Amino acid sequence: MSCTRREVLALTAAAAGGALVDGACASAPARPDPAGPPWMPLEPIAIDWAMREVATAQVHVEDLGDGRQRRTITHAPWVGITPAMMLWYLGHVDQKLSWHGNDDVIAYRYWHPRDHIHFKIDGPFGPGCRFHIVEAFQRNPDFLIDDIFHVMKVDESGFEMEIRLGDVAVAHMNERFVRTAEGMRMVVEQTIGTTDPLLRLPLQIIRWQHQALLEAWIRHNVEEVGNIPHFLPALYAAHQGAAVSSGA
Repeated sequence: MSCTRREVLALTAAAAGGALVDGACASAPARPDPAGPPWMPLEPIAIDWAMREVATAQVHVEDLGDGRQRRTITHAPWVGITPAMMLWYLGHVDQKLSWHGNDDVIAYRYWHPRDHIHFKIDGPFGPGCRFHIVEAFQRNPDFLIDDIFHVMKVDESGFEMEIRLGDVAVAHMNERFVRTAEGMRMVVEQTIGTTDPLLRLPLQIIRWQHQALLEAWIRHNVEEVGNIPHFLPALYAAHQGAAVSSGA
């Protein structure tokens, strides 16, 4: 399914009145139960560590001058994490993998045991697949995101994905795995908006109306990246022989 430019503009203008773009008109995979209740935060998974504070990362917000805004988070290094482990995890993130006494939850929930709700890989894992992601920053229903991300790149250097309205990219994520002397770190770039002249202003309005959500995302991202060393080594050691998700 694709949208005409007029339809995309109408959808974007409508979104400016109430909610962030949610992948409408992008052939989004269906909810498990479309007639059921809306997504809500789940009961947190118990953990035995303190999540990272925003002050542990370097955060830079930049207006690009073309209608887009970029947030860059340079995270503190990880200990004991490799690019191969991260790539394996991304390929299994929507599968139920036991860890720490949890047997009936998808691996995505370990990434942020409080905020993460749902993840589904649509299509064979790799460039061209789509990630259906549902999460609620700080477990706040007002900060709930339910989006379809089109994956452009995923390998041992990191991954890139974007949210689209029709054929127009309106949000872009570039999440890089960087080797340093202190250990591997993640550098996350979130670019919101478009250079499309018809959509530039409506998307700026959406961004202005959702500043609190975007600020909540910064805290969420610092926390979820900091959680990785606390669960992934054990999860990887126990399950690395599992088949990569086919998106079925």
